Amino acid sequence: MKMIRRCVGIAWFLWAGIVVSLVGGCVSSGQMRTQADDHYRLAQSYLSNESHLLAEQEIRKALTLRPDDARYLECLALIHQMQVYQAQGTLNLTRLQLAEEAYRAALRQADAPPSVLVNYSTVLLLQERPDEAIVMAQRALQMPALAPMAQVIGRQEEAWRSGLTKQTCFVINTTSWQERG
Repeated sequence: MKMIRRCVGIAWFLWAGIVVSLVGGCVSSGQMRTQADDHYRLAQSYLSNESHLLAEQEIRKALTLRPDDARYLECLALIHQMQVYQAQGTLNLTRLQLAEEAYRAALRQADAPPSVLVNYSTVLLLQERPDEAIVMAQRALQMPALAPMAQVIGRQEEAWRSGLTKQTCFVINTTSWQERG
C-alpha cells in the first residue's frame, strides 16, 4: 500500500512539474518576443548611427531568440548591405552575398514586408542582375501595402509618355497622394 502511495505521489509530482514547465514556457515565449524586439530596436538604432558591428551583434541576439522573423532577417541584410562599399570604392562581395542570403531567408517567411523585396532588388542591381531586380521591385508594387504607390507610378509613366514635363508629373504625384488623404 505504501508502495502504491509512493508511486502515485511521484506521478503527481511529475505531473505538476510538467504543468509548471508548460506554463513557464508560455510566459517565457512572450518574454522572448519582447527581448528579441528590444535587441531589434537596439540594432536599428546602432545601424542608424553607422555602428555596424554593434548592430550586427544585437540583431544576431534577436535572431537567436526568433530565427524566423522576417523583420530581423531584413535588418541583418541591411547591416550587411551597408557594409558593401569599401574605402577604395570597390564592393565587398562577401557582404553582398551575406545580404542576399539574409534577404532570401526573409522572403521565405510568410510575413515578409514589401521593403524586403525593394531592398533585395537593390542588392541584385549591385550584383549586376537588373532583370531579377526589376522582377523583385514589381512584386513589391503588387503587394497591398504598396498598391497606392504603384498607381502613382503608373500615372507618372503615362504622363511621361504623353510628353508632360517632370514638374507636371510631380504635381500629378502630389495630387495622387493628397487624394488618398
